[in-house]
Amino acid sequence: MDAQHLTSPKPLPQRLQVEVTINLDGTGRCVTETPVGFLNHMLDQIASHGLFDLTVVATGDTWIDDHHTVEDIALALGSAFSQVRSPRPTRAPMECGGLVCCCPPASAPMA
Repeated sequence: MDAQHLTSPKPLPQRLQVEVTINLDGTGRCVTETPVGFLNHMLDQIASHGLFDLTVVATGDTWIDDHHTVEDIALALGSAFSQVRSPRPTRAPMECGGLVCCCPPASAPMA
């Protein structure tokens, strides 16, 4: 496994602690421990369809409200993806019926 494709960023300094681990070379395994059931389901779907391993654990003031819990998890998740995506090849945006898409057909070359 390429160490550049595995990350576990430092938790954000907030009352809600969020730990995220991403392994881009995974198999779609997802472990979530958040109080928001629908978010757990969506994170599982993203990991399984993206074929990367994802662990998200939220502890602390999760009882305050779902909105801020989801927001803090999104910030930690975005930070983790920023750390692991840089060395990976990217796909050039292309036009899809007037909309800009970042996922060209499988036959399109990677940029």
